[in-house]
Amino acid sequence: MQGLMAVDIGTSSSRAVVFSLELKTLAQVSRTYDISSPTVGAAEQDPDAIVDAVLDVMTVALAESGLDSGAIVCVSFSAPQHNLVALDAQMRPLTQLWTWADLRPAQAAVQLRQEVGPYVRTGCPIHPMYWPAKLKYFLEYLPEVCRQTAHMVSIKEYVLFHLTGQLVADASNVAGMGMLDIHTLDWD
Repeated sequence: MQGLMAVDIGTSSSRAVVFSLELKTLAQVSRTYDISSPTVGAAEQDPDAIVDAVLDVMTVALAESGLDSGAIVCVSFSAPQHNLVALDAQMRPLTQLWTWADLRPAQAAVQLRQEVGPYVRTGCPIHPMYWPAKLKYFLEYLPEVCRQTAHMVSIKEYVLFHLTGQLVADASNVAGMGMLDIHTLDWD
């Protein structure tokens, strides 16, 4: 028998479901993780704890399904958008994962709203949850982190890197960052 695996990397938990090709649920597993707020407005998570949870739910769901890994013909991932973690050149986190709910970049968003350009190009309103405001905040308040940063990624890209060894991003995720030029379908 062959199967499909769907993995949802959520804000508070990760879930994996294994289906038969006839879409009968063979196994379903969930693991929770925490959100912390170390300062006013912060909403962050440990990106490695999320990777561990994803790997765990995938492994356990596969085992509970009774299928061998070679029988899985497709793995699908969904994840929350608007989150960000800075990585060094060795792909190690320099920051916690800043979730969509993190409001520390609120003032940066106010400043960016003075410019019409980003919304017209990306279709995303200027808001603290989107990457432009987060990146502006990082540049202004975390310059040492910026100097050490080789990559800024969302949790989906970070998990996929751990699974494949490749740093990739899909267009829907990039669009949700506020970083996709909707006219050229390239990075803004």
